[in-house]
Amino acid sequence: MLARTASFVRPARHLLTARGLSTAPRDPTMSGCLVNLVTPFKPGTTEIDYDVLTVTTERQVAAGVSGVIPMGTTGECFAVSFEEHHQLVKHVAQVVAGRCHVVAGTAQPSTVDTIRYQESAQKAGATASLTATPYFNKPSQEGLFQHYVEVAKVGLPIMPCIDD
Repeated sequence: MLARTASFVRPARHLLTARGLSTAPRDPTMSGCLVNLVTPFKPGTTEIDYDVLTVTTERQVAAGVSGVIPMGTTGECFAVSFEEHHQLVKHVAQVVAGRCHVVAGTAQPSTVDTIRYQESAQKAGATASLTATPYFNKPSQEGLFQHYVEVAKVGLPIMPCIDD
């Protein structure tokens, strides 16, 4: 079933180009619909299913989203290693191929780790990041400000995710 679905989804990029439609990001301001991608795992394992991820990503892009969010607030960013996180963001960026934004989830419990994930996401091809404030130690307003100042130094645009 998956192979059949993938064969119908993959030509979508070719059809867009053949019809003269733009394959550039739809909106440089990132307004519109940005979708959290749920990370698929192979049944009974902890291995990421990249074939299913490709199909899911292609489906969202074909539907006209402004951006996709791998490793976002659906929780999988805490279920994978740093290397898996990097590979997944890189894979999604390659599948998207500039047709919409890739907003990588980079939320981590500390500023130092968030910066590490920001740098990795940028190298992997993300166009922005979705990150949260440090969530275990409840920093002051100044602490929150300093967190984002340090994270912003990486140079990857940030979409703050603030849960209260």
